[in-house]
Amino acid sequence: STYAIEHGQFSDAGVNTQFFYGPGNATVGPTKGVKSNSNPCKVNIYGNNWATPVATTHDQTVDNMESDGLICAGNYYADEERDDE
Repeated sequence: STYAIEHGQFSDAGVNTQFFYGPGNATVGPTKGVKSNSNPCKVNIYGNNWATPVATTHDQTVDNMESDGLICAGNYYADEERDDE
C-alpha cells in the first residue's frame, strides 16, 4: 500500500519527538493516510481528508495508534463525515 505520510523509528524512542500531521493533507484512493510502523512518538493527526475508510486508512487502528502516541482528531474519511473514534 502507498501512504501519504510515513515515519520510522526516532532516536529518542519518541519521548521528545513531536509532530503535527495536518491540517489539510488530502489523499486520492487508493493512497492511505499515515504509516507509523508502530513507532512511539507524539503526533497530532488532525484536519485531514483521507480517501479511504477509517478502518483501513492508517497502518494500524486509530485506537492502537493512540496507544503509540499518535492522536487522531477531526479527520475526514471516505466512509464517514468526520470521525476518529
